Amino acid sequence: MTNFYLTGSINVPDVDAAFALVGENLQPNVLRVPDGEPGDRANWVLTQRDLFLDNPTLDVVGDRARVRPGVAVEFGDVDYHSVAAASYQRFVEVRRTGVLLPESRFLVSIPTPFNAVNSFVEFDSQVEVALAYEQALRRSVEELFSLVPASDLAVQWELPTELATVEGWFPNPYPGNEAIFAATARLASWIPDEAELTFHLCYGDSKFGASPFMGDPPDAEAAARGGRHILPRDASAIVTVANGLSRHVGRRIDAIHAATVATWNRRAHWQPLQNLAVEPSTEIFLGLLHAEEGARDRAAIASEFLPRVRHLHRVRPRTALARPTRRRRRRLPRTRRDPRTRVGLTGPRTPTLLRHLDRRFGRRFHRRRVGLVCQRNASWPVRARPMVSWWTSDVPS
Repeated sequence: MTNFYLTGSINVPDVDAAFALVGENLQPNVLRVPDGEPGDRANWVLTQRDLFLDNPTLDVVGDRARVRPGVAVEFGDVDYHSVAAASYQRFVEVRRTGVLLPESRFLVSIPTPFNAVNSFVEFDSQVEVALAYEQALRRSVEELFSLVPASDLAVQWELPTELATVEGWFPNPYPGNEAIFAATARLASWIPDEAELTFHLCYGDSKFGASPFMGDPPDAEAAARGGRHILPRDASAIVTVANGLSRHVGRRIDAIHAATVATWNRRAHWQPLQNLAVEPSTEIFLGLLHAEEGARDRAAIASEFLPRVRHLHRVRPRTALARPTRRRRRRLPRTRRDPRTRVGLTGPRTPTLLRHLDRRFGRRFHRRRVGLVCQRNASWPVRARPMVSWWTSDVPS
């Protein structure tokens, strides 16, 4: 299990720089390691444009494709595997030389077919085209597992369009939300048990500005801030999608990361989290840090409804692209960790933080060789809740 989560893109020039940033600054708190998605891959699903708009089995009108009457939709090679395999070779080398921890896994991020068709296909054709694209994408995923050992992989499915549709920002081409979850579960079934399966729920901005897949700004407020989407009202859609995945996905879900919003500063914004019903083995990561201040306050409110949330580790805007801090963090020793230790906060401010936590949460925190352990007060009830981005061990006081 990891202490915080990287979702894919990192603002560094190349793969080696991404691995070095993680190894030198973020481990052992990050064990699922992406390659940073440098170059054109930072354009996310837009790299798939030609597969749709230059497809001879589809009609194209303007910048949108649609089903051609009487013609079966087919796709050429969808290739997420080649670049991933090349990055994996670098991953193996830097892990061998000690830049990354031996227990690190290589994380590969893939947008679902729904995200691709939402970007390039007319609404009435999206379901049929998505199914054809899904078949081609499956070949790429199977090829990935022939090139990279499953035990070394974590596969992340990216679900911004699914989340936005549940929010009501897009019309749903499927006959209800359950059909969306069932389609996503088919993709999850391709991932062997030896690999880790994760999902990323986000809202679609990119480091290049407003994400074009979201269409035109929906209102004057969104246009003024340079965004192309409405900020979500609260965590309801996150809970709906996470629970839907838990119902439909037959295999283990190892982690779900959900972006949140800086304006969620009231209990009503976070209250839906109390209805989260994923399995206890699923790690839940909340993206709480933004350019705006107030992350500690938001984390404190969220912890009321997910009691095991105690601090924020994920440096995460609301986007699909990571913006890691440049400030170097003191690393934890590379020793065998106490199995109860799931935190890993280090640095000169740790004593101050411990005192703050003592006052804020009424628990006793103390430093171990390789992290922090919390002793639960005897008066605290034990609740079966999913583990979130920071763990403390429930040791009787």
